[in-house]
Formats: sequence, structure tokens, C-alpha cells
Amino acid sequence: MKITEFLAHEHRVIEKMLECLEKITDRAAAEGVLARESASPSLDFFRKYADRCHHGKEEDLLFPMMEARGVTRKTSPLGGMLFDHILGRSLVRAMAKSLEEGPSSKAVAEFQEASRDFIRLLRRHIDKEDHVLFPLADQVLNERDQESLSVLCAKVEHEKFGPDFHREYISATANLARRLGMAPPTIEPW
Repeated sequence: MKITEFLAHEHRVIEKMLECLEKITDRAAAEGVLARESASPSLDFFRKYADRCHHGKEEDLLFPMMEARGVTRKTSPLGGMLFDHILGRSLVRAMAKSLEEGPSSKAVAEFQEASRDFIRLLRRHIDKEDHVLFPLADQVLNERDQESLSVLCAKVEHEKFGPDFHREYISATANLARRLGMAPPTIEPW
């Protein structure tokens, strides 16, 4: 399997958690109260699964290999993707800070604002990667590059996150979706 296929598969899981975050945010707006028991697991997911694991593989494996094959940050989507990663981390920190501040209306409003900005950012980001960056990667990376990256991806995941990492986060996403009255993801770990 190509690394871009692995990463696109992870996008489907991330999109489901974005739906959960949107539901949490909509409820907070309607009720004026933030459901911490739902918001906390979603932030954990975005920190660990979406950022450390998914963005980590892009930043440490895919992007450097693309640059080695002549794709530059200035003349391709790479620079924008890296900027989005940085901005996303900042928005997750803002949501976490709002959670820590407690149940005040100000904290709820700040969470909603950061959450909505994050959801828009990540949906746009995923769309650009799926339809622009990954096809570009598939063009510039040869079969040997793809195989090498896939092996490295599996090795890094196993060593850094453990063998059940994906299964655990897909399960956590399914549990949160059910708790929010939503359909669970139909995604299987790869």
C-alpha cells in the first residue's frame, strides 16, 4: 500500500472525529454549556492521532521524501500544509485552555470559536491533501520510494505508538460518536 493510501485512510477517521467535535460545539452553542466528558477525548484524539501520528508521518516521512524528489515548499502545497499543521496545534491548545478555564460562558464561547476555526481548517486541509498533495506525491515518488515510506511508516507507528494504536483510536471515535447519537465510523484499522 502507498503511504498516501495510509494517510488518506487516516483522513477518514479524522473526518469522523471532526463530525463529533462539530456536534459537541453545536450543543455547547445551543445549551451554553460545554460537555467536558465529550470534548476532552476529542482533543486527545486530535493531539495524538491527528497530529503526532498522522501529521508526524507527513512531516517526518512524506514531505522530506517529496522534497528530495524536487518538490519545494515555496512552489508546492508543502509550505501551506506545514503552516496548517502549526495553526491546527494552536487551535487545539486554545480549545484545551478553554476547557481548563471551567464552565464560564466566556470559556464556552472561546471553545466554540477555536473549534469552528479548527474544523474549517482541517476539512480544507484534508481536501487539499486528498486532491492536490497526495496525487502530486504519487507522481513524484517512484515505486521504491513508496515501498520504503510504507515500511518506515509501519515501523515508526509500531515503535512510537504500539501495535493497537489505530484500533484504539478508531474505537474511541466510534464510542464518542455513539455517545453523541451519531453513526460510528465504518473504517477498519489497516
